[in-house]
Amino acid sequence: MKPSVLGPAQAKQSYLKTDRILSAAEIGDVDAIHPGCGFLSENANFVEQCASCNIKFIGSSPKAIRSMGAKACAKQLAKSM
Repeated sequence: MKPSVLGPAQAKQSYLKTDRILSAAEIGDVDAIHPGCGFLSENANFVEQCASCNIKFIGSSPKAIRSMGAKACAKQLAKSM
C-alpha cells in the first residue's frame, strides 16, 4: 500500500495539516480544492490560505463560515432570512 502524501490516517496528523494539503496542491498544480464535509469545510483560515495560493476553494466563503461558526450570529442570520 502506498503511503499518504499528507501523513498518517489520523486526521490531526494529516488532513488537518493545511500546509501539507496546500503543498500537495501546488505540487499537483491543482486549480481547486473541495474539502468534503467537516474538517476543512468549516475552516475560514484554510479558505483564505487557498486564495493566497491562487487555489479556488469549493465551498462557503470565509465570512459565511465565521458567521455560522458563531452560534449567536448564526441564529440572528437565520432569523433575518
